[in-house]
Amino acid sequence: MTNEEFYTDLLEQIRISNDSYNLPSEQSLYYIYSEFLQSSGQFVDDTVDIEYGISGYNFAAFSRDQERGELNLFTTVLKTDKEFGKIYQKDLEDYFTGLVELISDVLVPARNDLDVSNPIHEFVEDICSQNKQYSSLTLWYITNGVYSSRNVPELSAKIEGLIVTMRTVDLLAYQNMVADLDQQHIEIDCALDAIKVLETPHYTSYLTTVSGHDLVRYYEQYGKRLLESNVRTFLSLRGNVNKGIYNTLRSDEKVFFFAYNNGLSGTASDIEFKNGKINSVKNLQIVNGGQTMSTIYKAKKDGLDIDLVQVQMKLSVIHEKENYTQYVSKISEYANTQNKVNKSDFFSNTYFHRRFKEISKMLRVPSKGNSTLSSKWFYERVKGEYLNDQMYMKDSDKRKFLLEYPKDQVIDKILIAKGNLAWDLFPQEVSKGAQLCFAKFAEKVSDLYDEGDPDCNEYLFQKTVSQVILFKEVQKLVSAADWYSGGYRAQTVPYMISMLSFILRQNKMTINWDKIWKEQQIEQGILDWLDLIGESVHQRLITPPEGNTNIGTYCKKAVCWERIQSLAAILADIPDLDSIVTLTEDKENKTKGKQKAKLDNGINSQVRVLELSRTQTPEKLIEFYNSKYAPGITDRNRGVIKSWYEGKISFPTEKQAKVIVYVINKAIEAGFTGVK
Repeated sequence: MTNEEFYTDLLEQIRISNDSYNLPSEQSLYYIYSEFLQSSGQFVDDTVDIEYGISGYNFAAFSRDQERGELNLFTTVLKTDKEFGKIYQKDLEDYFTGLVELISDVLVPARNDLDVSNPIHEFVEDICSQNKQYSSLTLWYITNGVYSSRNVPELSAKIEGLIVTMRTVDLLAYQNMVADLDQQHIEIDCALDAIKVLETPHYTSYLTTVSGHDLVRYYEQYGKRLLESNVRTFLSLRGNVNKGIYNTLRSDEKVFFFAYNNGLSGTASDIEFKNGKINSVKNLQIVNGGQTMSTIYKAKKDGLDIDLVQVQMKLSVIHEKENYTQYVSKISEYANTQNKVNKSDFFSNTYFHRRFKEISKMLRVPSKGNSTLSSKWFYERVKGEYLNDQMYMKDSDKRKFLLEYPKDQVIDKILIAKGNLAWDLFPQEVSKGAQLCFAKFAEKVSDLYDEGDPDCNEYLFQKTVSQVILFKEVQKLVSAADWYSGGYRAQTVPYMISMLSFILRQNKMTINWDKIWKEQQIEQGILDWLDLIGESVHQRLITPPEGNTNIGTYCKKAVCWERIQSLAAILADIPDLDSIVTLTEDKENKTKGKQKAKLDNGINSQVRVLELSRTQTPEKLIEFYNSKYAPGITDRNRGVIKSWYEGKISFPTEKQAKVIVYVINKAIEAGFTGVK
């Protein structure tokens, strides 16, 4: 896909987002980029949308990184010409200077006059905070234009004592994120004494020690981007700081830190190793020891002496570029098996995640209206997969792909988490942002569905998609509502849905998910009722009790949800609609779905084996089971996969298919990556 095609495709995505959510184009641009920036850990997901325009500047959102004392302000510059526009160094310099002056000379002096229900007030309050919680402010210049120079100017200023810098994310940066999300583009210059302990065609491992000061320097520069995505999820649930490690760092025993601590395990895509020294590391990802790094960083920020702190590190440089991401994820999973971790910490490997991908490939959506075309929902296993799959397609293949998977029928784990938790009465968790919301969801579902669980079936997929449809429709409703104040939409939406769910549950009712799936839309009567609910909910959210001036933070508290629930008494006039059914009817649908799943499991296995027969999987599977890494299987099972590889099983019986799928899953658990 050329830059021009990518630019045109992005404008189309923005248009769809505008239509779907009633958003201005500038805000849609921010949402599209921010999903990739968050997924790669480039900023902490404690974000509040702003949607504020002044003097030609478009403020989209701001976020807080309390651990590193950093504020981030996200601004957008949208290009709408037929061809993408170029941005020059002087453009960035003028933009930065003007934005700094706007904040320091206009917004800060008007601090007491800003509407408290508008998130811009919350942002300015953080800048002017007297407790000096923040020391820096990063201004993000997000654009669909292309920066014309290789050299980005180093711009710096001060506002209210905060050091202000700027980061630019242009069309090419976005394109790189889509194509190469898991490569963090981290380059660390260092001088680490090291020994090479193992060299294989797949990876090379080194042992080294890193000083506490060096770890602080790395973390100061890159933050949570240094942590592999599963480790970020783990820490978001359990906290960054380990009290035991912290207590050692502030005691006289810190001289024994190297001996006491298990150290770090990391991966990299490349290093410079010469004369027993590692001089540079590319794309460092900490796969074990994230709490150690975060705790040392906090100790330094708290003024503790870390001069004597040394940490051992095992560093594995991955040579397998094709399966680089899978290897890093597997290393992360196995490196953490000695710790107390849950299945949710490695969601990408769970049955729920894999099963939903399988169902999304098979299950067609009922055709809409008079259309005879049916399509599918595309489930993104990793962010950017939908665009990546199209990147090198011929025009004819891309048209077929878009007919089968329309752009407005793409879901990912974050959208699913928001829709599910909002309906299950956790609006405060959704309000905590994408990462924490997903972590809560992963914790919830990963323990529910074991391998082969018939409850994880087409009905669950249909219900989950229907919850996403509801969530998206409520987003659109709020944006267009007369009562919407212009701020805190991200908090209002989940609270509205939870309020709807709460009222129905009190009356032993629920939504008719089957109807939503079949019609792929929400009945107007439900939306009208939600409009009434939303007005009361939104007003209560933006007028919190005294002492809760920070509305975004207040919405993350359980006490906020308790206060909203008291509205049920005045909103409980349930309309008589086909979209509302009893809990008994819903349970019957769930039971039917489970029964169907048991019948379909055999057929699904046969279809899956037929699909894999046309790939290199049979050959790679045989090679794997002939290697020293293979788990034990019976001679009978080995004979089945050998016959499959030799082409003797042209159409597998249900029994043969189940054996092959079982053997493949067993191989995957042992590190096999030959399934596409």
